[in-house]
Amino acid sequence: MLCASILSLVLAYARVGFAADEPPRVALIEDRDETTILPRLRAELAGLGIDVRMVAKNENEQLPRDLIEAARASAAVAAFRIVVAGDRADVWIADRVTGKVVLREMLPRGPQIDGRVVALRAVELLRVSLMELDVVRRAPQGEMPPPPTLTETSGLLQDLERFSLTADSSFLWSPGGCGPGVGVAAAVAWRPTWIGARLSGGSMLAPATITRDEGRGEVTTRWLALDAVLQPRRARIAWRPRAGLGVAALGTNLRGVPVQPYPSNQQTVYTFSPMVSLDLGYAVLTHVRIGLGVAYLRPLRSVDILVAGAPVGSYGRDIFLANLGVDIVLP
Repeated sequence: MLCASILSLVLAYARVGFAADEPPRVALIEDRDETTILPRLRAELAGLGIDVRMVAKNENEQLPRDLIEAARASAAVAAFRIVVAGDRADVWIADRVTGKVVLREMLPRGPQIDGRVVALRAVELLRVSLMELDVVRRAPQGEMPPPPTLTETSGLLQDLERFSLTADSSFLWSPGGCGPGVGVAAAVAWRPTWIGARLSGGSMLAPATITRDEGRGEVTTRWLALDAVLQPRRARIAWRPRAGLGVAALGTNLRGVPVQPYPSNQQTVYTFSPMVSLDLGYAVLTHVRIGLGVAYLRPLRSVDILVAGAPVGSYGRDIFLANLGVDIVLP
């Protein structure tokens, strides 16, 4: 989670100031006496594809002047200097967007300093420093172009998908002789953490059909589902996987249309089904995703499709549902 937050933040700052094919760059002031925080932070950043430039500490170091010069000389978005003394860590950040240098003193609760906590606080300091650009609506005072708006910038370290509204086109298919049916679906989801709840429902607009010499069978299904959804709790990412597990109520209308002189027949069957789903969304805009999902249902009751009083197929033993649509996500 820490690595994803750092990567998302740095990418957001760098995408205006650097060429699209260049990796984002961060400068770390190297201190040979510090072996807890910097090595871990450097390895994590490098593993994520960030260009980490290690800059040797001057013998007669003068902060913040040396930090600013290191960021400028490395063409980095920001430069970090972490000074550890006893049970205290001083975090220095030179931000080339606002032209500011920020210092925070951290006093850990335990006898040892947690390197992950120090690194996360460092990134948070940089984000807070940039927030003032959007709050007061003024031009940056530093050497780089302005970052994204405050909504995008502050959201990079938050969960931007607490609520979502979905509209889908649906394709329903049940093995047993019928072809797929086409319909529409809608859903609303609420996710306060990595797990949440989703209420969804849909209906076939074009029925699933089966044709035999005796006539034609038509099946129309409507459903209402409630499931728990699991989604990574992290900064906004372009690709978002999501899984669901729940229960659905189904109403299935079966209509047999025989050739003459047999009479037609019709029945409606209601049942319940466990439901498991998986979908993948791609962010085309800040709050808009295109989503593709699949679901599997195993109804408690399946039925025979009757035409002219004889079964010509079955429906509802297994149901596969595919959805393609749009998610509107809200913080």
